[in-house]
Amino acid sequence: DKLQRWNSLTPAQQKAEKLASANKLRQDAIASISDDSAVNGVTLDKMSWYRGGFDSIMIADFTIKNSNPVPIKDITITCTHYAPSGTKIDSNTRTIYESIPTESKKTFKKFSMGFIHSQAAQTSCKLVSVKLQ
Repeated sequence: DKLQRWNSLTPAQQKAEKLASANKLRQDAIASISDDSAVNGVTLDKMSWYRGGFDSIMIADFTIKNSNPVPIKDITITCTHYAPSGTKIDSNTRTIYESIPTESKKTFKKFSMGFIHSQAAQTSCKLVSVKLQ
């Protein structure tokens, strides 16, 4: 019955049906995602950092991948800093107030993470949260 109905449609009607079906699938995917769960679809693909501002500011380059079926924005990252001995000595949390389209990557260069402890030798960064756009 569905095949017979489909075959009775004009090519333009078939195209409209396909588009409506794709939009419904997208809306269902969007409805199933919240700000809290969206962070699970985002990865920090690449990260490097160096000291700037008289060696007191952490400057980082981040490449972030959004695997969600919806665009994201306001990406919050926390970097934890460690002394040469391995002791955790400080951390910085900052938000990148930009957006990343659906299923794509974006690189943010020379992003200031703020002041960094003078004895910080290593850092580890993680995504904390994102918002749906």
